[in-house]
Amino acid sequence: MKDFTNFLTEEKIKNKNAKINILAIQGSARNENCCPDHESKSYRLLKNAIKDRKDVLFDVIDLSVKCDGNIIQPCKACISTAGGYHCHWECDCYFKGSKIKDFMHEENVYKRLKKCDGFVVFSPINWDAPSSVVKSFFDRLVCCNLTLTAEDAKKVLGKDNLKNSEVTRNLAKSGKHDDLLKNHLEGKFAAFFMQGDNGADDYTDIEKPDSYVEYMKGKNIKSDPISSIEPIVKQLVYSGIHVKKGCVDGLISGFGTDYPTNDDKLEQELFSRSRSVVDNLIKAISENL
Repeated sequence: MKDFTNFLTEEKIKNKNAKINILAIQGSARNENCCPDHESKSYRLLKNAIKDRKDVLFDVIDLSVKCDGNIIQPCKACISTAGGYHCHWECDCYFKGSKIKDFMHEENVYKRLKKCDGFVVFSPINWDAPSSVVKSFFDRLVCCNLTLTAEDAKKVLGKDNLKNSEVTRNLAKSGKHDDLLKNHLEGKFAAFFMQGDNGADDYTDIEKPDSYVEYMKGKNIKSDPISSIEPIVKQLVYSGIHVKKGCVDGLISGFGTDYPTNDDKLEQELFSRSRSVVDNLIKAISENL
């Protein structure tokens, strides 16, 4: 981690006068200083994709689990109570410095998202979906979509009624303050690179379980790295965040290899394609400055 901190510091010095600010999100739960005991592939791809970028300043959020209790706490689905009258920006279900550590607040994630021009996520594909930490991250971003700010909520509802369902539901039905509901990250840009590991084909030399064979009869289900992130892309564009052409890509690698081999050696195509995603994100932002 120390080497990566030095790497980031050097990049910031080189780009101190940068006009573009991008938040790079490392979405693997693996951390070399915890029980996985190895740096994730997503981290390696991120480092390659953001290095030597002229006129771009990168801020990095690392979602790997550090085993210190500071994790992304789950979304409590407040929005289903009374929409943006009950769910507020920034999320006020948790607070910085509270007994239950919440990564989103402890690491100032909402403020960093607000500050950036765009963000890029590097995530592994776990069971044909993004990692659990990436999913939790975007679940907690529901508060950016058509909600009151926490400050407006206090003015409209009163600080003692912020989570009073009777008050929030009545106000939501009235529509009296609908003009205060905002998409708080509208106009920003997003990109994704999804990386799948086929080194996990455990049944290469042995028969697959009967349950799998029976379920797959007549089905043609193929892992698709881009489709794995599609629900989150839909969430973002619904919130006014742009996901431009060429800003979502992915690759499944490691065919015919085992876990350790694929963990140590990454295909060059992964590096080139993930870097191209960042190229396209920078281009999209540049065209709208």
